[in-house]
Amino acid sequence: LDGEPQKPPPVLEKLLLSNRSAALCVAKALRCHAGDQDLCRLASFSRKSDGLLSWFPVDGARLPSSGTDLPDPFINFAPRSLKEDDVKKFYAALCCAAGVCAVSQAKSQEFDEAVRKACKDFKNCTADTTLVSGCIVSRVLLDQSVASQSGLTALREWLSSRFIKESSSRSPFSTSKRMLLSRMFSPDLLPHTDDIAKQIPSQDAGKGLLLKIVEQLAYHICVISFGSGSGWLEAVLTNPSEAQQLYWPTMPESEETAVLGAMGYVGWYTCPNGHPYSVGECTRPMQQGICPVEGCGAPIGGQDHQNVRGVREVRQETIMTKSKPGYISATSDLIDQTIVNSSTRALNMRGLKALRLVVHTALWASLSSEGGPVAVQVIVG
Repeated sequence: LDGEPQKPPPVLEKLLLSNRSAALCVAKALRCHAGDQDLCRLASFSRKSDGLLSWFPVDGARLPSSGTDLPDPFINFAPRSLKEDDVKKFYAALCCAAGVCAVSQAKSQEFDEAVRKACKDFKNCTADTTLVSGCIVSRVLLDQSVASQSGLTALREWLSSRFIKESSSRSPFSTSKRMLLSRMFSPDLLPHTDDIAKQIPSQDAGKGLLLKIVEQLAYHICVISFGSGSGWLEAVLTNPSEAQQLYWPTMPESEETAVLGAMGYVGWYTCPNGHPYSVGECTRPMQQGICPVEGCGAPIGGQDHQNVRGVREVRQETIMTKSKPGYISATSDLIDQTIVNSSTRALNMRGLKALRLVVHTALWASLSSEGGPVAVQVIVG
């Protein structure tokens, strides 16, 4: 293992190519002898086209390469007490442990020992559950096609035991969180993806990459929610009915505020019976009409900027209702600009769009129990 790998004798190579169990046995022996890092190094050699390691049973694309440059957002969970190079190496070691466990018959205890060894090798550095969750997402969950069911079970059991151990009365590891963790280890964290993909124009060559980025964001949100305590994000993922009682970011103050924002610059009035209506353009009345509220029929409007008798001009603020909790689906460029212009919100348009992507991705991940048409309508519509 110190140099370039050598091609095995023909008889042995034929056996390893024809018998996956034998190849897995050899790979496991190599791991016991040389450790996870060298196993990953061999996996990177197996990706070369020279065929030297064509028998190797672990997909090299699923494990970190011999380099440590991982373009991976989850590396930011790594402790900053280490030097920059050691941060990458420590993260790579944890990713190796997760990848090897996923494609083998390893138990959760074996994975725990691999995590402990990585921590010991790097000055007893701490691998908190959020960091290890990120490694598992990065190296296993984003592409589960080569993972074994027993390996996935071992990783899920390890995370579950750690979350239970770290839970508190303020943020217990509830049944809904256990269900969310199970959904993370299923292929359908973002349900009905095929239905959503059909709504994206077929000529959009980047739609596969776009969906992959959103999938990574969904996993990222889940990992964060496990350790964030109670809040709207956790509620969206684990308890949607509770989420509807909370105030969400990026939402207009209410449906009425959304409508008013979408209408732009108008003047507001009430008919003699108190029903509100608007006048566009110069905001002053130039023609008469009848109040459209059923059963009212009072005269509204006026002539030459003069209101008919009984009509009162009102300020827009008096028509708006107080802020409402929950998700408000009404949206448009004018509504978004109204939200950005609000003095109570420290958001620019770019920040609003980015935060809304988080909101809608969390909503998407919470729709696993809904039917396909409903999910498509909510996400696309």
